[in-house]
Amino acid sequence: MPATPFAPDGHAAAGLTQAALAMLARCHKRPTLLRIHLLESLLALDADKGGATVDELYLHLQQRRAQISVPSIYKVLAELVAAHAVDRHAAEQAPTVFVIRRAERMTHLVCSSCQAVQSLDASALRQRLLAAAGAEGFEVDDVLFTVRGRCSACAARPRAGAARPADPGQPGAGRPLR
Repeated sequence: MPATPFAPDGHAAAGLTQAALAMLARCHKRPTLLRIHLLESLLALDADKGGATVDELYLHLQQRRAQISVPSIYKVLAELVAAHAVDRHAAEQAPTVFVIRRAERMTHLVCSSCQAVQSLDASALRQRLLAAAGAEGFEVDDVLFTVRGRCSACAARPRAGAARPADPGQPGAGRPLR
């Protein structure tokens, strides 16, 4: 059953609804209202900022008047991750970011500073790794690469706690900034 679009722009909402329905059909999931609303929000946030945390999804859904609890968001996201429709990226001291999987096998660049996620085509590397796994007799079920580092915007800024330039004439040179 199609969801009632809840975005102010009916044309954009209809496009998100159709995309959500197509994703659910591809991963053989029944199109419940919860799944459709969550995918519509994730599609919108993914297009705007390259993924979303559970908190961001919850706020987005609340702004759109969709009544979905946080535990329900976690449950639906877990189903979609298991169905390979959504990828989950967890960093050590940052919220987990969920990203729409746009292809069967994806490679993501994840910024450790701002948690931005960017998709990357690394098909040549993927083929070499699959061939190496096959040579070992390993049967591959899924391939997902996550490359962690800093995006170009964060790399342009100095790191927090970066070392001072070494100037032998200055006391404390080379120690982290406070």
